[in-house]
Amino acid sequence: MIRLLISKVALALALTLAGNALAADPSPQKRRVVLQVNEDDEDTWDQALKLAENMLENAGGKDKIDIQIVAFSPGILMVVNDSSVAGRVSKAAASGIQVRACAYTLGVRHLSPDKLAPGVKTVPFGALEIVDKQQEGWAYIKP
Repeated sequence: MIRLLISKVALALALTLAGNALAADPSPQKRRVVLQVNEDDEDTWDQALKLAENMLENAGGKDKIDIQIVAFSPGILMVVNDSSVAGRVSKAAASGIQVRACAYTLGVRHLSPDKLAPGVKTVPFGALEIVDKQQEGWAYIKP
């Protein structure tokens, strides 16, 4: 009986100390997520943008999470100024979601970076950007 009581008290003390240690940490590690979009399908882009927006909101804002959407192959066509989702892409970029276009794909498709929607930046090679992010510990999602 006494052993059980001592065990319960020890467990309560351990849980209290662990809770205090977690509460005392003012800077938990920032979440990092990279999304791959290599399709020029509007529904896929709507899904990716909505997912990124929801993650940003539910994580507590851009101070709590880094989100990068990487567009390459046919997906590059949706981050140009005249795409059907260009406005939402620019809005996402303005809210803190990093939108990156593959410079290699731009070159292959004879598109110049000045054709990109406002807020979209380039990376040298989209697929390798995703590999690099994963090696750095970023979570990977393909909507």
